[in-house]
Amino acid sequence: MVFQSSIPPVIGLLFTQWALDTQALATAIVALAATIFAWAELSLRKRLSPYTLLAGILFYAAYIVYTFSHNPHTW
Repeated sequence: MVFQSSIPPVIGLLFTQWALDTQALATAIVALAATIFAWAELSLRKRLSPYTLLAGILFYAAYIVYTFSHNPHTW
């Protein structure tokens, strides 16, 4: 497990172009928004409901809609 969580990510980081465009920014924003949403319920209610976890689908769907509507090369 240590190998799987350390060596392949390092290889991926070394050979990835670090050109952050709007697509990368959208990915980061959606991931942070979904995380903050789950964290907020966990902080306020001291529990995490299945509905909150299912709400992650809405963030994922919004990202997919953004990707296909703003990037014509994905088709």
